[in-house]
Amino acid sequence: MRDGTGRVPVDLAAAIALGGEMGRRFAAYDWAAHPLGPLDGWPPEYRAVAAVALTSRFPTVLWLDPEELYLVYNDGYVPMLGEKHPAALGAPGKEVWWDIWDSIGPMLGGVIATGEATWSDDLFLPITEGGRPGSGTSPSATAPSSPRPGGSAASPARSTRPPRASSARGGSTSSPPPRAS
Repeated sequence: MRDGTGRVPVDLAAAIALGGEMGRRFAAYDWAAHPLGPLDGWPPEYRAVAAVALTSRFPTVLWLDPEELYLVYNDGYVPMLGEKHPAALGAPGKEVWWDIWDSIGPMLGGVIATGEATWSDDLFLPITEGGRPGSGTSPSATAPSSPRPGGSAASPARSTRPPRASSARGGSTSSPPPRAS
């Protein structure tokens, strides 16, 4: 592992081993040369959410650093990135998701500024795929990675079904999804 020290932080070792392709890529990434720095210098909450994300089978992306929102993601999120993978790992969110930043940037900024989680039901996102405009709807929850500023985690799920009328107008809600009884 190239984290600058050669040491794998104990709290990430199992996640890296269990994290599939992205666990391997995360471990091989030169974090010491990255603005986030070596893994053993990351705040405990960054390491904790990275461990959870890497081992989750649900598509999960982390947006680390309150300004740049660097991406760390798991195997489940790879299909959502399409051709943006694997270059998206460690890249600033605005560079990776330039095509939808006007929609997602303010939501992420709000989570970081307020510490309040969001929920978007059927958010219509005009994602560029293969150089051509594409689209999909995305139910997505975004939550702060810790009570202190620094990043957020999102668990999106992409669908290509037509959006509901409110989503086609860019509607979203900050309320949680309905709970099953």
